[in-house]
Amino acid sequence: MRKEILLTFDYELFLGSKSGTAESCMLLPTQRILKVLGECNAKAIFFVDTTYLWKLKKESNHNSKHIETYEKIKNQILEISQSNYVYLHIHPHWIDAEFDTDANQWNLSNADKFTVSNLSIEEREKILFECFEILRECSKQPIEGYRAGGLFIQPFSDIKPFFERTKIKYEFSVFKGFKSLHQNMQCDFTHAPDQHIYNFEDDVCEMKTNGSFTQYSISNFEMAGLNRIINSLYYRYMIRKPMSSAYGQGKGAQHVLANNEKHTSVLSTVHETFSVELMNLWKNKLYLNYLKSNHYLHFLSHPKLTSDMNLEALSHFLKKASEKYQLEFDFKRFKH
Repeated sequence: MRKEILLTFDYELFLGSKSGTAESCMLLPTQRILKVLGECNAKAIFFVDTTYLWKLKKESNHNSKHIETYEKIKNQILEISQSNYVYLHIHPHWIDAEFDTDANQWNLSNADKFTVSNLSIEEREKILFECFEILRECSKQPIEGYRAGGLFIQPFSDIKPFFERTKIKYEFSVFKGFKSLHQNMQCDFTHAPDQHIYNFEDDVCEMKTNGSFTQYSISNFEMAGLNRIINSLYYRYMIRKPMSSAYGQGKGAQHVLANNEKHTSVLSTVHETFSVELMNLWKNKLYLNYLKSNHYLHFLSHPKLTSDMNLEALSHFLKKASEKYQLEFDFKRFKH
């Protein structure tokens, strides 16, 4: 039986007051992720936060270490692109980021420009097209796909002209049933189609049979009742072990994603994305059960948040799944 597994990683630093370092958030964990992917004959998409690379290049005259970091990241992107897809990921508030030389980290606390829609038309054109060229130079690969920073792809009309001019045709931001409650960072996917893969034209939540663009929606599942309790206990036990510590250390941006209902009881049903950084050997049973009854599974993950424990669980999951099913990891070969 054929199963389609879409592994995606947002290749980025932390996006709040403390960014963490490229070495711990991107370079080291990605190297370990690539090792697991290779061992399991798996393929992934890495969405490169190209606004970070844009900032490194812009500030290189003030700090020579920025260009060294840029070159290290560029070399890894070239390595990634040998066997995986490398696509565009944009966080416009890098425009206002400030580098703390003593801490060797960036401060991205100013989130006024967190989304593309917060930019003026001139700023939008500049940042999007310059980032596109940077990534094309780094990867030597056609840049055909996009994931919005924070998943803020709406209104799509703000970015559609960029897609058309650069021939980007694949989009990976829709998270069915979720919306942002932040006044400056808004998205609403509560009315997205139930289909995993669909074409669209002017609205990412409106399916169009002959639409110019293809949406690959992010999978989620219900973590409820006893499963929540067991997972919580497992996590509390594992958190004491060194292998459970995330590679990256920093502070993320403050924005809110929430579904339509607010749940206060520990026995309530909640929605959770499939994500490498949330994996553990116990939860693998839930992932495998989901795969048993679904042909499509889209992971939304971040190298900076992964740990040795997570990668062990990922390896175990992929090997177990490959024993049961014919796995397809190349999204271009998915059926829709």
